[in-house]
Amino acid sequence: MIEIESFIYRQLESSPLFYTNFNNMRLSALRTVQFNGFSYTLQMNPARIQSATADISKKPDTSRCFLCRANLIQGQIPYEYNDDFFIAVNPFPIGENHLTIISQRHQDQGIMKIVDKFVQMADDMPGYVVFYNGPKCGASAPFHLHLQACKAVSLPVFAQIESLKRLYTIDSAEFSSTNVYKIDDTTRRFIVIQTIDRSQLQYHIEKILREINFIYQSVEPEVNMGILFEDGYYTVTIFPRDKHRPEEYFRTENRIVCSPGYADLAGMIPVSVRDNFYSISENDITSIMRQVCISLEKFNALNIS
Repeated sequence: MIEIESFIYRQLESSPLFYTNFNNMRLSALRTVQFNGFSYTLQMNPARIQSATADISKKPDTSRCFLCRANLIQGQIPYEYNDDFFIAVNPFPIGENHLTIISQRHQDQGIMKIVDKFVQMADDMPGYVVFYNGPKCGASAPFHLHLQACKAVSLPVFAQIESLKRLYTIDSAEFSSTNVYKIDDTTRRFIVIQTIDRSQLQYHIEKILREINFIYQSVEPEVNMGILFEDGYYTVTIFPRDKHRPEEYFRTENRIVCSPGYADLAGMIPVSVRDNFYSISENDITSIMRQVCISLEKFNALNIS
């Protein structure tokens, strides 16, 4: 188990930048947009503008990659997690105790080969959501493999899972100690896996990812995915993606600056432009999520049994 609290305390104590950014995040204005049985939280967070507008078409080498150890922000402390990953406090947090889990090696973003490590991270950080953004799914650094984590309380979807299952499940499959649900809540279409069995969990995650690859005829799934391990129970949410950015991002008038990643789909939307924070409506959220999430036709074809 990782001593996250003490690690974050050491980082914030040693760097005014990290202290200031975490304090600003904790004091940021919040707006809740209610739907039927669930909600999204808008967070006024100007520091996220670089992430929202990142040019992912450029692939820097290790000398310019900000996730490579040699290029970390001045004062950023690496935590030696294991031979494959180190952990750093995220300098631009969106949630409580926001961490970045970074590959020791400079390699492209990809989840298929590290599902076992993804599950292990959840085991090592109970009460935290470990999450992954695909290369065209909100990851601002798709050129260097990384995941993120923050306290589950920061991501509304986990408090709403039971309500969403009850109101919006369109298909489900039950196995010996695992349940899989397809949910369409009128904004998002996504998969939920719940189990107490670690070995079954890895099997079902890999199975769903292979099914997504089959639907999209791809070899590496474009997904946002998060896992929470709490009280001996695993909950996984998988959001297959159709688009990186919605049409609202490219408008010349009434532009909404957004590149939805896992946090957005999990109900916490960091908003970097003040006018957007006050103007984003239920209809805007529905439009954005419907565009970036998997289409109904593909979702219906996705086999979970």
